[in-house]
Amino acid sequence: MPPATNSGNGGLLSLLQCGPASLLSCDGVPDECDFDINPTGLYVAVHTKQWGLAADRLKVFPAEASVWVSRFGDPVGLANIANTTNGVTSLPGTPTSAAMAEARRRPKVLRWKMLPLHGAVLFGAPLELVHALIKAYPAACSCVDDQGMLPLHLAFRCGAKEAVVLELLDVYPQAIEIEDKKGRVPSVLALKDAVSYVDTIGEAFLKGPSYYYYAARVAASDRVRNESEMAAKVRKLEEERKAEYESTKNLLTKTQAELQEDIEVLSTENAELKERLAWYETKYDGAEEKEKVLVDHTNSLAERLRLTSLSEEHLATKL
Repeated sequence: MPPATNSGNGGLLSLLQCGPASLLSCDGVPDECDFDINPTGLYVAVHTKQWGLAADRLKVFPAEASVWVSRFGDPVGLANIANTTNGVTSLPGTPTSAAMAEARRRPKVLRWKMLPLHGAVLFGAPLELVHALIKAYPAACSCVDDQGMLPLHLAFRCGAKEAVVLELLDVYPQAIEIEDKKGRVPSVLALKDAVSYVDTIGEAFLKGPSYYYYAARVAASDRVRNESEMAAKVRKLEEERKAEYESTKNLLTKTQAELQEDIEVLSTENAELKERLAWYETKYDGAEEKEKVLVDHTNSLAERLRLTSLSEEHLATKL
């Protein structure tokens, strides 16, 4: 199996963009390609553990999930040719034209062959990418590599997470009983120190593929149930929020109508008060001056009355 390291693959990653100089298949997707000559962009991303890039590539070119990737000959010798041809040094792992010609001339000695799903499981891709690869090409779960290994063999061999195992068995539960070229079923390859669920695997193997199928269905049912419950809660919250919004909106509308009525009543009362004030102002216009004249006249009469009283007293004295 090919080593998956980030070093030495910068040139391959730079070829993920389609263009005249691209070595990756962009216009059409072949059934098989040579890793050293024309690898698919999806497999290059998987090979270098660029999981985000692989997911993005898969969305644009889902057909690449069904392309077999093979490697022939001596990759070290090919890398040396690629780096030193005509005295021009290229990025490590980037095949030049001369290197590709040399690769075509060499005898075809197969080193390994696999699908992107095999590579994803082998290199420890996250469950989301494994699920996306299976969705793009479900038949990959039943395809064997050059060693006769299914993706399930590689999952046990590399100590993949139980969720990945169940994902593979959900699509192809018969894989638990299929042997590779050395006569090994997947569970035999499990690393006891690396796989925490190895005891469960042994027990499940005795029960047959139906156990995994059932376990996968149970896990799927749990996911569906949890998602349904969550969706129901979200819908309930949305309905409550909508009802609260409608209630608040109705209350606001009612309050605005009541305030508008109060404003109209107050406006009417204000107009009436203005009319009454104008009437009183008209009726009692000049009342203060008339009151002053009346007071002065009253005072004058009082003074005359006093003088008359004095005169009467004086006459009475003389008599």
